[in-house]
Amino acid sequence: MEELEIFPTRIYQGYDENLSEYRDNLMFRISEHSVNHASNAVSNVGGFQSNPFLYDVPTFREFHDVLWNAISPFIDQIAINIGSLGNAPKLTLHNLWYNINYPGAYNIEHTHPHAVYSGVFWIKVPENSGNLVMSDPCKHIIYGTVPTDYAFVPEEGKIIVFPSHIPHRVEVNNSTENRISLSFNINMS
Repeated sequence: MEELEIFPTRIYQGYDENLSEYRDNLMFRISEHSVNHASNAVSNVGGFQSNPFLYDVPTFREFHDVLWNAISPFIDQIAINIGSLGNAPKLTLHNLWYNINYPGAYNIEHTHPHAVYSGVFWIKVPENSGNLVMSDPCKHIIYGTVPTDYAFVPEEGKIIVFPSHIPHRVEVNNSTENRISLSFNINMS
């Protein structure tokens, strides 16, 4: 007998080694912005999600280059992998937003329609502030035969990029501090 894995899911993970250079200033801007703006109600329960077009907000312009430098290696690698299939995609950063998960907050399971890949970049991660859990999109068919959930333990500076159709959620922040992350979507043309 032979066992085949024919449809693997390609997830990318890495770190921004430069986060410490701008982390405190970015967290200050996020805190300042969240006090003066309303939260979007998308997947968060008890937390805060900013406008998804954060790169258009003037007070965040100073972070364009550093955030692009952190995310672009992932976009470049995805383009290389797609290119190996004979395609020549143009990948662009579609949108970017921040999330504040206050103590007790979490994000319900969701996907990111209208994007090819999505990602998370952890900025502040207290211990026990909630894992990112991805679920097999076919779990209703294969439930009970193989594991259908995979948990990523967040770490400051870590970036995870995944296909946008993968259902995912964030577990409850059981710490006494805010957890802060950036999320983003990548499109292909």
